[in-house]
Amino acid sequence: MNAHPSSGETALQVAAKPLDLESVEVLLDAGADPRNSFGYRGDNALDCTAFGVTEHGGERALPVVRRLLKTGARLGERPVGHLRSTLRQARKWQLRNGDLAASVPALEEVLELLGVEKPEPPRVLGADEPITVTEKTWQKRYAELWDLLVPAGGPCRDRAG
Repeated sequence: MNAHPSSGETALQVAAKPLDLESVEVLLDAGADPRNSFGYRGDNALDCTAFGVTEHGGERALPVVRRLLKTGARLGERPVGHLRSTLRQARKWQLRNGDLAASVPALEEVLELLGVEKPEPPRVLGADEPITVTEKTWQKRYAELWDLLVPAGGPCRDRAG
């Protein structure tokens, strides 16, 4: 059960990524070790859950995260930036659409459970507020300015011209 198949992942890692709580519970009850880190990236089951948050959402991740944490799983370094980026994007979409309000608190709770520092919420300019950029390098200034002008993101941010 803890030996990795040809894909390099354990059955628990495979169940954790799509946030399949029922399969995760069955495997843990059968003795799967959530701390095993197999695969070419060295992710454990909790890391796989963190990467599954993007596709499946924070609400579905919460029970899987709680269950894995109860068994001693610890988050690796690699998913931290991914989780922060996912929350940042969800907040931007919330500004744009308003209908994802339930997703943001669940993602924030996932980050809190995992001990990941939450990113700052997107800055929204007031009606009479001047546009000011505080970053030092031109790349960071460009990103800050883009986020102010297009708070929900957009396809042209990473394109030249």
